[in-house]
Amino acid sequence: MRILVPLTLVIVLLLLYMNFGNLAQSLIVLCSVPFALVGSIWLMALLHYNLSTAAWVGIIALVGLAAQTGVVMVVYCDSAYHKRKREGRIRDLDDIVEATLEGSVQRVRPKLMT
Repeated sequence: MRILVPLTLVIVLLLLYMNFGNLAQSLIVLCSVPFALVGSIWLMALLHYNLSTAAWVGIIALVGLAAQTGVVMVVYCDSAYHKRKREGRIRDLDDIVEATLEGSVQRVRPKLMT
């Protein structure tokens, strides 16, 4: 168990790096996983639920969903940034923030509709 979890995280990081080709983007996606874990454990404790097998399966599904959402968000934000860069609309930090917001909004709207 001491080797299995870190090994799994390294393999996931390697797969994300192979997908993005950028360590920063891979780490951004991987950072969403602990927040999903902590949030789910806190909610389970707050509602006084037992950590049953079904709860663990749900937590594992939540971690996968958090990673998937992170990957899609990074792709959309990166796409919006490169689109603005091609158009010559990136001049300062405010333009980068606007590109990030544009990419996020493109992804959040379909996510909220489902």
